[in-house]
Amino acid sequence: MPIWADDWIGGTMMMSTAEEGLYLRLILAQWKNGPLPMDERKLRRIARLDQDEWDEQWPEVKSKFEEVNGRLINPKCADVTSRQGEYIEQKRRAGKKSAEARSKSAKTPVNPTVVATPVERTLQHPLNDRCNDRSNGRVNETPNETATTHTHTHTHTEKDISPENDGAKPSLPRKKYSDGFELFWKAYKRPDKGSKKSASNQWKSKRLEGRESELIAKADQYAKSVDDPKYMKHAERFLSNELYENEYTPSGKGQSEIESRMFKPMKPRDQTASVRSAYEVGPDGEEL
Repeated sequence: MPIWADDWIGGTMMMSTAEEGLYLRLILAQWKNGPLPMDERKLRRIARLDQDEWDEQWPEVKSKFEEVNGRLINPKCADVTSRQGEYIEQKRRAGKKSAEARSKSAKTPVNPTVVATPVERTLQHPLNDRCNDRSNGRVNETPNETATTHTHTHTHTEKDISPENDGAKPSLPRKKYSDGFELFWKAYKRPDKGSKKSASNQWKSKRLEGRESELIAKADQYAKSVDDPKYMKHAERFLSNELYENEYTPSGKGQSEIESRMFKPMKPRDQTASVRSAYEVGPDGEEL
């Protein structure tokens, strides 16, 4: 039974704790079993009170109940019970209607005019009956006729399976890579270009479509700036590191100007001089 806190507190504020407990037991009994009897002995048994307790508490609680057709009811509890019953009945009717609709949909006959699939049409073709008769020895055909029959059957099957016969338009193959990227990829001079898919992803993320001429020229300059094209970076690194923004000179040193500054070789350390100086100087810094 739903109980609304505001209504309950407002309706029992003038009751004692014992009277509130009696009131609660009686409306719960009405919710469970319907209207209460008028006999006070039965009501006292429902409340589990002795006669003295009943005589003390019942006068305050009695005002919450009304006599209807020889029975006691609490109007608020009766109203909630009625609305709850209407809600349950509404849900029951809706569920029944939905079940009937699903049952009717499941029993709908299949449309007999449905077009057969290519495989079904091939199996239903009259030539298959002749092939079955021939396999059972009921048809005597010459080798030429047999060859003609096989050729015709094969042609018919291919025709049935073709997309035009099913009414579907043939699908055109999708381009995996853009035209500009394909031109760049072919012009990149490193023998092992790396992953084409990764390079294409970089091409798309950098939005380089339409700049292929510029990038091909930069890649050609980059190739001329190294000793051998095999020392070039992979195409993906060329694009991701934006090496096409650098300036390259065909100096033959094997590196671009920027790469020369970034990867400047270190001078070898003169270890012999260090060892000699350690032996020639004493602990006090005096020469030996």
